[in-house]
Amino acid sequence: MTSPAARPVKIRNRFGSKPGVLRLEAAEITFKPYGVFTMAKSTITFEDINVTVTVPAGTRVIEVSEKVGSGITYGCREGDCGTCIMKVTAGWNNLTEPSVLEDKILRENMAGKHNRLACQAQVLGGEISLKPV
Repeated sequence: MTSPAARPVKIRNRFGSKPGVLRLEAAEITFKPYGVFTMAKSTITFEDINVTVTVPAGTRVIEVSEKVGSGITYGCREGDCGTCIMKVTAGWNNLTEPSVLEDKILRENMAGKHNRLACQAQVLGGEISLKPV
């Protein structure tokens, strides 16, 4: 007899009975018996307002920044304008890798090594500290 957690997981899409594709980028999932699972969590500290929040992996920093009232400003929310540049002071490796577009915008704005666009950076887990530029 196998444990419930050892059984294969079938994913189905909402449009029919054909199996769907589950794509998780840098998310840690802990499977528990009977199909219950939890996503990895991360803590983000906004140094400008001295607030720390816990968020699920995959959350974009700008979404949290808006809710807690951090001083990170933004314009387009698509990575084109560069107004949401932030400095990651700790936990830089706990964010997704910058995309080609984000790298381009950061270079155009002569951003430092640990600067990121809040609208593009997604949390992976662990602890992150940041502040507006």
